[in-house]
Amino acid sequence: MKLRYILTPLLLFSSLSLGDSTKYPFVGIVGHSTTINDENGGVAGIRYGQQSQDWRTSFTLETPHQEYQLISVAIDRTLLYSVTTSKLRIYGGLVVAAVVFDKNDGSGDKSVGYGYGLGAGMMYYLTDNIDLDLGYRYMLVNDVDNLDEISSFGFAVHYFF
Repeated sequence: MKLRYILTPLLLFSSLSLGDSTKYPFVGIVGHSTTINDENGGVAGIRYGQQSQDWRTSFTLETPHQEYQLISVAIDRTLLYSVTTSKLRIYGGLVVAAVVFDKNDGSGDKSVGYGYGLGAGMMYYLTDNIDLDLGYRYMLVNDVDNLDEISSFGFAVHYFF
């Protein structure tokens, strides 16, 4: 049931780029410096996505941080191109995530909630096939015990194929 609330807005936002027929699929490695419940920590993840000239949709699976693990979808729009070089782009967008909470009480019980928020950052193309991505995201979290928000700075390397 909760999954439907997450997927419906994502499908709506991803349909905004349907008119752009040129899409570039990519995979990447992501590192986040994450703050959860006023505790800092690092997580790593893998990312798959597709990008057009102005839009990017990506799915990211992150390693656990404390008792929490995220599976997120981001829809980004290029807001500004560099005047001096076409290799630098500034973006902003929406992030929706499933948040899995492991209760760590020996029962093996896990609860699933969801988070939503905003993301912003910049991409720099090293080559035609590789880009670097520096970004920030802030999410509000619902239906997860003892967790109200997640913020993180991220660094990613993407390979376009």
